[in-house]
Amino acid sequence: MHPRSDELSRLTTELCKHPGVSDALVCRQSVDARIIAFVIPSRSYIRDVLGGMELENRQLQRWRRVFDLTQFSRAAETAAVGFNIAGWKSSYSRQPIPDEEMREWIETTVDRISTLRPKEMLEVGCGTGLLLLRLAPRCRRYVGIDSSPAVLTSLRAQLDDEGHAGRVTLIEDSAKSCSAFPEDSFDSVVVNSVVQYFPSISYLDDVLANCARIVRPGGHLFIGDVRSLPLLPIQASSIEAFKAEPTTLVEELRRRVQACIRQEPELVLSPSYFSSLPQRVAKVSHVEIYPKRGYSDNEMTRFRYDVVISIGSRPVQLTEVPFFDQKQSGYTLNAILQELSNRRGRALGLSNICNARLEKEADLFEKLSSADAWQTFDALCEPRTRSDSFAIHPEELVRVAAEIGYQAAISWSTCATDGSYDAAFVGQQSSNVPVPKITWRLPSSRNHIKWGNTPGQASVRQKLTEQLLSYCQDNIPNHPVSFAIGLVDAFPRGPDGSVDREALLTKMRTPWYEDL
Repeated sequence: MHPRSDELSRLTTELCKHPGVSDALVCRQSVDARIIAFVIPSRSYIRDVLGGMELENRQLQRWRRVFDLTQFSRAAETAAVGFNIAGWKSSYSRQPIPDEEMREWIETTVDRISTLRPKEMLEVGCGTGLLLLRLAPRCRRYVGIDSSPAVLTSLRAQLDDEGHAGRVTLIEDSAKSCSAFPEDSFDSVVVNSVVQYFPSISYLDDVLANCARIVRPGGHLFIGDVRSLPLLPIQASSIEAFKAEPTTLVEELRRRVQACIRQEPELVLSPSYFSSLPQRVAKVSHVEIYPKRGYSDNEMTRFRYDVVISIGSRPVQLTEVPFFDQKQSGYTLNAILQELSNRRGRALGLSNICNARLEKEADLFEKLSSADAWQTFDALCEPRTRSDSFAIHPEELVRVAAEIGYQAAISWSTCATDGSYDAAFVGQQSSNVPVPKITWRLPSSRNHIKWGNTPGQASVRQKLTEQLLSYCQDNIPNHPVSFAIGLVDAFPRGPDGSVDREALLTKMRTPWYEDL
């Protein structure tokens, strides 16, 4: 006997009574009639009852020790003023990222923040001052917060040398300390290359809610250098392939990729987490997701993105752009240039643009997913003959658009798992005017099931799952024998607001590299 729909509703109601459950939905698989309870965990229960708070504090202390130790290295001691990049290492080779690539990373980040025209700024996690020392001279007031005393000691010395100490205030504290500032204290808050060291989405929620509160209406919250969850499988495959021997079997390489994803110590986030903020945080009015700028070929430009969050109760004025699918239309870079010339300043949007930065990585991942387990890695490395590639480097789009009087904005809002992006081209009014805010395409509902990974929290989540299974057995009469718990961040919803059950059940049938 399989439970009827009314019995599934009763199971859902009973499960929601557990203090560890924020919301729940019990569904039945159509294929095998298996019963699955999708649960949004209570974050306070995980933190306060299951020991999640202690785990979070341990993670924060560990990262603080790491950052402190970098300042006692020779690289930190000999660093030029404003360019202390000690500790910035490649995930592939574990060697320092080249200076010229770091300079481009800094310059493109400063350029993007500068378009927001900040005058009174708070930087959460100011570190060694890579941004602060370049942005503070342009601001009336600049406050930097960091939890590492060694880092701040070094930064204070640099501020004195550069003569900026008068306009800059440094505070040694955690990211959550921004709650101490009064509402509407700043026009801009920057959290750059920091959120990956936060212990959980719950912690990030608290920080962003406080940051939004202290930004004035009309201001912005900039979250920079965020690691992409949709691209984590491709990144893990790329890293493990870099380390693999030619004779490594596909089966073993897949195992290493799975381990790399499961053991990831940093917080990796889906753009869908940020695109959901206008529905979850009162002062957030609009969100834009931009891939990192730059020509350098490294993990930052391939797998990371910036988020610009507009603050204010009034709706943001958005520019509507007609979008055409690049892969379907077959637009090459030259064809795009010709189309823009013909449009004479009228806006154009292209969607699903194949990303030249990630073409090799996406191709390798596709081969790894479809290859026989007994194949060796060197067989995967044989180049494919591809005459149908329309891959375009994002920076090339920006360059050719500027040549004929257009501004180009690039978006990762759709959470494409191969790194594909959307681009909007609008007529350039002035070199000093930023690209207008665009109505970008949104991710599918399936992308809202999982907003991020759970670094270091496997034990508490497993404990919650076991408690829920035990609770169901003890409290639900005729409890289904074939019963599973799936922990999710949110329920995907259709256009009418109802829960997209099929998206949930599809997510449960996860591929080899992914865990629910």
